[in-house]
Amino acid sequence: MGLASAGIGLVENLGELWRLRSVRQDDWGAMLNFVQAALSKEEFERFTLGQCQAVESILVTYLGGGLVREEDVGRVRLMLREVGLDPWKGVSAPKGAI
Repeated sequence: MGLASAGIGLVENLGELWRLRSVRQDDWGAMLNFVQAALSKEEFERFTLGQCQAVESILVTYLGGGLVREEDVGRVRLMLREVGLDPWKGVSAPKGAI
């Protein structure tokens, strides 16, 4: 239950960051978008330790840090995919739709 509450709070905070994205560079906004997509419609109480650690690392190292470079965006997408989170979920066809 604690993970579910923390996940919902995280999604809300990411939404607030999205509203403020104009004060950061475009790559930072793209990275934030991938993280939001990967976390959308997830059951946070089912997250593995690896998924939690990957999300925390992304938040601390990239979204909460300084300048984000284009290669950082690719690195974050890879980190998400490596733990089973789909950064392209927002633009992917639903399973069984094709």
